[in-house]
Amino acid sequence: MNLKRSRTPELEHDFVRDATLGYEPEGSYGYVRCLEHGFPNPLVRWHYHEEYELHLIVQTHGKVFVGDYIGHFEPGHLVLTGPRLPHNWISSDVGPEGVAQRDVVLQFSDEPLRRAAELVPELRDVLPLLERARLGIEFFGMTDRARLTLDRIKHLHHRIAVAIATVKRVACRRISGQGFQCDDMCRSEIGDMNVITHTRAVFSGIISAVDPDAVPFTKSCFDRDFNQMGCADR
Repeated sequence: MNLKRSRTPELEHDFVRDATLGYEPEGSYGYVRCLEHGFPNPLVRWHYHEEYELHLIVQTHGKVFVGDYIGHFEPGHLVLTGPRLPHNWISSDVGPEGVAQRDVVLQFSDEPLRRAAELVPELRDVLPLLERARLGIEFFGMTDRARLTLDRIKHLHHRIAVAIATVKRVACRRISGQGFQCDDMCRSEIGDMNVITHTRAVFSGIISAVDPDAVPFTKSCFDRDFNQMGCADR
């Protein structure tokens, strides 16, 4: 399935978060905003934003891209991404009719939570987890619990407390490398990272070198970045 890809991640602005795409309507939520959408969907693209994102896949299999990490996902895949960390999920087993619901997402900002932690000592235990999330965290062994919790959160006012309690003590791992937040690098550096990440994934067998949906950038962009790195034949 060919989805539009760009060389660099797209910054997602708040004004594009329309309810027709799956976001909660403006004014109907507080600190935590919920999002649900299917596949394909215009929101499925290589992008980043200012908020943390707790992202659960409930249907389909495919490839996940978080920072410089490329891996596989399946139903129950749960990831927490930090501010300005590029990410995308591309399904590989969806027919022409698509699926109505694939992604269940919570988004929340950094600064309000840190201000609250100054007043509520119990929230300070969360801050190390948020620091780790700046490079992306994948959680394991909590598929059913995560889905039930995210469904509950949509109807609660204390959403963030429930979300954090859900993931705080489960097994997890960091998935992206250092320095991949989009405010830490220029466009040429992102191009270099694209080349390195894609090449590493091909040699490790994660993706095919000829799979057009396996990378978050176009072939022409990859060729240009490859040449700019001095890797072309001489």
